[in-house]
Amino acid sequence: PFMTFSSFFKKSVDSVLCLMVHLTRKRGGKATVNFYERGFRYMFQLDLKNRKSIYEQVIDNLKELIMTGRLAQGEKLPSVRELSKTITVNPNTVQKAYRELERQGYVYTTSGVGTFVADRDEIRADARELEAAKGAFDEAFRELLFLGLSYEEAKAIALEIMEQRRTSND
Repeated sequence: PFMTFSSFFKKSVDSVLCLMVHLTRKRGGKATVNFYERGFRYMFQLDLKNRKSIYEQVIDNLKELIMTGRLAQGEKLPSVRELSKTITVNPNTVQKAYRELERQGYVYTTSGVGTFVADRDEIRADARELEAAKGAFDEAFRELLFLGLSYEEAKAIALEIMEQRRTSND
């Protein structure tokens, strides 16, 4: 079979991207992977030095894309094979991440069709994860106080960070 120019170009770009990610990881650093799917730009950051597993990092990256609206409700996610090739991880890792995201309600799978983004309004926080996040927030706020800031100064910093997060998600 003959290969069209566009498919040849896409395969070449994919090969270069995979090589760049491999070289970045070989040095033990963060791999920021940018890829385009149906005209949209997705960005993943995978860090081999992070204590979180790769599968958890994939979940976090997809959650961020979903909750910030960069992946819209009903939008089809790349197949397990496509995503694993793009971010150069084992397909089982991506499959495990997709399964966990489905369990948590972020995505749904239609057999034979694909995996799609669920309605954000239907997603409910996991009680354990919510408690862990509250604990982390409390620890970070206490750290601001331990640095010598007044309660009002620490509160202003927390609110500033929250406001920055809100404007970057809009």
